[in-house]
Order: sequence, then structure tokens, then C-alpha cells
Amino acid sequence: MTSSAPLLTPVAARESLAGLLAALAALGHAAWVVDAAHGHILGANVEAEELLQRGGLEGLDAEDAIPELEDMAYWDGVRCGVVSVLDSDAELHLPGGRTCAVSRRIAPLWLDDGSPLFLVQVRDRTRERRVELERETALAELRATLEATADAILVTDLNGNIRAFNRRFARMWSLPDGVLQAGDDRAVHEWVRMNVMDVDGYDRRLEDVYAHTLAEAHDVIAQVNGAIIERHAQPQWSHGRPIGRVFSFRETNPHRPGAPREPGHQGIDQLTHLPNRTGFLLTLEEALRSGRQSAGFAVLSIEFNRDALFGEGGDSAAGARRLSELAAQVRGAMRQPHYCARLGGSRFGVLIDYASEAAAEAAARRLIEAQERVAGVPVAIGIGTYPGAGLSADEILRHVEIAMHRAQQANRSSFAVHKFGFGGWQRKRDRVEAGLLRAAEEGRFRLAAQPRFDTRTGLAVALEVQLRWRDRELGEVAASQFMAVAEERGLVGALDDWVLEHGLLQQRRWREAGHALRLNVNVSDWQLTQPGYARRVAAALEAAGCAPQHLEIDVSESALRADPDAALAAVRSLARQGIRVMLDGFGAGNSSLAALQRLPFSSVKLDSTLAQACAGTGAESRWVPALVQLAHAMQLEVHANGADTELQCAALVAAGCDGLQGRRLGSWMEDRALESWITLPASQRRL
Repeated sequence: MTSSAPLLTPVAARESLAGLLAALAALGHAAWVVDAAHGHILGANVEAEELLQRGGLEGLDAEDAIPELEDMAYWDGVRCGVVSVLDSDAELHLPGGRTCAVSRRIAPLWLDDGSPLFLVQVRDRTRERRVELERETALAELRATLEATADAILVTDLNGNIRAFNRRFARMWSLPDGVLQAGDDRAVHEWVRMNVMDVDGYDRRLEDVYAHTLAEAHDVIAQVNGAIIERHAQPQWSHGRPIGRVFSFRETNPHRPGAPREPGHQGIDQLTHLPNRTGFLLTLEEALRSGRQSAGFAVLSIEFNRDALFGEGGDSAAGARRLSELAAQVRGAMRQPHYCARLGGSRFGVLIDYASEAAAEAAARRLIEAQERVAGVPVAIGIGTYPGAGLSADEILRHVEIAMHRAQQANRSSFAVHKFGFGGWQRKRDRVEAGLLRAAEEGRFRLAAQPRFDTRTGLAVALEVQLRWRDRELGEVAASQFMAVAEERGLVGALDDWVLEHGLLQQRRWREAGHALRLNVNVSDWQLTQPGYARRVAAALEAAGCAPQHLEIDVSESALRADPDAALAAVRSLARQGIRVMLDGFGAGNSSLAALQRLPFSSVKLDSTLAQACAGTGAESRWVPALVQLAHAMQLEVHANGADTELQCAALVAAGCDGLQGRRLGSWMEDRALESWITLPASQRRL
């Protein structure tokens, strides 16, 4: 029990009894007055009767109002002449078995004539306690989740203040008990800094992570004990806004004999015996630290056509042997000191010391010519030089791989160079990037939706949602422009998360209103292959209260080629949850039938160009029926995008498509137009 100032003012305490009872009505919470001589209630306000669920409190014994042990002991003390203040929490047991959490205060008062009274004031804390319990439950679930993951996890707010971390994080960084018990965020951060080899580089990268709220980042940290740590940082979202950062850490050389990574551990690719992606990033970091940047160096990302390399089956012993041969050809095309690594799949990375852009282009031409002379495997090469391609290892490699993807669009062996200029294009790109960051903070993104119709019933069955953005300075920005910048700056994952989270919230409102429409979203190639993507989708579904079977995710063929193993794992994990996964752009590229057989797709979406071909009279018009028959034979639904004319719709239906989507059937809708369409009777939302 603690004594503090009464909630009723001393002025009120000096009023007459009638005035005191009248004052109870203005308190706003339950209160009653007790006669000290007899222990009876002299009067109570309406809030008291409502809280205790009983009327006629006047004349009731004080200890019967709240028959709790602490209260009964207090009134026993009063009868014995002990006058004190009771100020504590209690749990009331009300009629009907209901309980109510309250805080109550009992304090003595004296009227003007000296008559002793007691004022009892009770506040209902049930809602507050429920919120506290929910918060404690959520924290317990978060802790359980953090402890269940195989990675070391650190969660911070946008300013770097620590919200949570798991025991693996504490063990990985050998946090002392004193630091853990003190709960000092600054001490934890400083201890981590003390255990890295390159403190300045660590500080720069961490500062860059917090400076770019939406960007995901990946880097490699060398600890003083020889451990090599991969760190992945991604934004934490709540209600459409970034609220913090989630860092995951994984040791790449856990079996080291107390020293840095050695050949044969996870830093080495076991097939080609070249360094892997982690080893390549470490070498780039070393090049940046060692002073080689003053002389300049070039980085190449080289990807051989996987279909030509491995054949239709997606994997073979012959293809594996061919990889080793290609690795030798890559090294043979380099005339200067270099470092070669296998980055994954059929992709290689090369660091060329003391190389200009011209020297790197010459090396790329030699490799392409070597492949063409022996009718070899088509190859796409991305080129970047320091510092034009970036100032950190992960930024350089990301830009070079983006250039490589541009080279792949040529549909033949080719190379592309990452250009970092300061002309008009660069200035506009910088404005778009800055605008993207503002948009996330100010909630300026929008969703546009287009319906898809079932050709058998004619009813609308799904809505595909895509991102739209109007900047206050740039105006309406085309998705092709800002998504390209998002990919280059590592923001595309955050945009994917925004679309998924807000799309699910909209879908919940649709279904609560009785409109059974599935939500269809696209996932970027990069996002699909990131660790934990399927888990994040599951968390978004749970947060929105949506069922997995009501969500469709479109996966592009390019994602399957870029990182087949990661894409395979992600698609299987999504399908196990009951999410419908659709192969987008089917028929436009080098579709692998083996991939369709291995991956649990529920459907395919024909590329929009096929809708035009289907309505024509040339040989291409026969492709769609053949593709539909093939997909149906594999138990896959077929949906067509780009049904923009009545002739195209008729041709696609005749070809056997299960679903149609396009301007002829429904344009992209936003806000009021979308809500108006949603509220139409189902009979009016038909083909």
C-alpha cells in the first residue's frame, strides 16, 4: 500500500455531505462515500453501480462492495481505529462469473463539521490489462520466433535502438553478461564494433543501411576471431510504413579451426572448386580496403544460358562437367591478374585488377568470341568499374548484375556496361530515388487493380494489383521508371512487401463485404530468391487475417533462370502453405517443361503478346491452342493476359483458356472506381 494525494481535491473534502455526494457525479469513474462510524455506504455515483453491476449501493456494508481480502482487511483495521490510505490494484469477481481488473483508492476525508468519512474511487483497467496481455503475448511469440530461427537475429527501430535479439545473436558476438543485463543499446552496438576487423567499413555500411529506409542490404563481415558473417538487412513494416530494421546474421565458416575460411568450407564452391558468392564479396571488400581502388579495377558478372547448358531437364552430370569447362574458359579470356568465382547456378563473377572499362570490354568480347567459335553456350556479361559501379562490394556486384540482366535482353551473347553519369538521366534517377523514399514515409503509393474472369462461369474471380505512384514534384511516375530504379537501389523488395500488405488488407475488406475475389500479386525475381520470402508472405497473411488459398503470386520465368535452386525452394514453400503460384509470361521465353513438372505451379499466365498472335491468321495463331493443351495435360490452369479486343477474347476462349484479363473486360481501377466496381452485384461483374 502506498499513500499519495487523493484524487478528490481538498476543497471538495470540506464541502457538506450533500455537496460531496453531488461531486461524485462529475468524477467520470466509479466512486462512493463510506460512513466511518458504521462502515455503510452513504452514496455512490452511476459509474459505481454500472461497474459493480448492482443498484442501490446506499446502505450496503463497505466490505461487501468489493469483497476482496485486501479490502476486508482494510475495513477491519478501520473498525480497530487504524486510519490509512489503500492504493493498489485488484480483480473484481462480478455476477455471472465475469472478472474486472481495477485500480482502487480508499482515503479518509473530514467534512467541515469534523465528521470522518472514507472516499472509495475505482477505475476500470480491464481494457488496459487486455492490451498489456496482448502485448506480452505478442512479445512472447516474437521471442519464440526469434529463438526458433537458425540465424542470429537483431531487430531495431529506424534510429538503431534495439527492440529484440535472440540468443544466437548474443552467442555469435560473445556479448558479456554485463552488457546483456544492463540493457544498454549503445553498449551492445559498441561491443559488436569491437569484434569486427574493419570498423570503419562496418560503420559506413551500417550508416548507409539506416540512411536508405526502404532498401534491403547484404554484406559480409569479418570478425576478429576469424569468423566470416553474412549479414542481411531488410525493413520492418507496420500498417504500410517502415518502423525498423531486421538484421539476420549467418556464419559461413562455422567449422574453421579458429582461423578465417579455408578451402573446402562454405566459402568454396564444391563443384568448380572456385570461391562462391560469399568469397567473391570478401575479395571485393579486400580490394576496397587494400588500396587497389586507387589503381582501379573492373568487375564482371557472367551468366551462361542455363537451358543450353543443362538441357531441358534443368540439371545433369554433363551440365555439371560443362560448368567446370566454362570456368576454365572464363579464366582463359582474362589477360590481366584476376579473381574468378562461381556466384550460383551458371553465373560467374570476375574481379580484374588494374583494369579500365575498355580492358573489361575487351575481356568480355574475347569470351563471347570463344563461345561463338566452338558453337558454345550463349552468354550475357555485365561490366562495372570502380568507383562508377558503386562504393561498396554489395553495391558494385548489384549494379554489375543489373547490367548483365540488360545484356540478357538481347537474346544473344552480349555484354552491357553499368554507366554512372551525372547528366540529365542521372539527375532524374536521383530524383526518382529520393521520391521513392518520401513516398514510403508519406504513404503516397497507390494500388491499381484489374479483374480476371472465369471463361466457364463468366464471373470475376480474381483481381491483380499493381503499384502506382504520383510524386508531388515528378507527378505520375511510370512503373517502368521507378521499378528500374528500385531494382538498382535494392528497394524492389520493400515495394513488393508494400503491395502484398496493402493488397491483403483490401482483400479482407472485400471478403468481409461478401465479395469472394482472390488477390493476385507479382513478385520480383530478386525478392522471390531472398531467404525467408515464403515466411514473410505467411506473416503478412496472418497479420491481415486472410486465407492462403485466396492469394495468387505471379512468378516470372526469368526468376527460375536467375537462381533455380532458390526459386524452387520458395515456390515449393509457398505451395505448401496453400498459396496459388502462377508462372507469368508463359510462352514468351524459353519455357522449361522440366521446371513446370518439378515446381508446384497451380496455373500459367500466357504472355500478352500471345493474345495478339492468337487473334491473327499466321502460324503464331496456332501457338496458343498448343500451349493451352500442353498446360492442361500437366494439370495446370491457363489464364491469358492482354485480352484487349473482342476478337482476342473470342480467340482465347476458343483456344481453351480458363481465365481472361485485359482492357476489353476491365481496365485498371483505383480508389472510388474500384470500390464502385466491387460493390456491383456479381451478375454485373461478368464477361
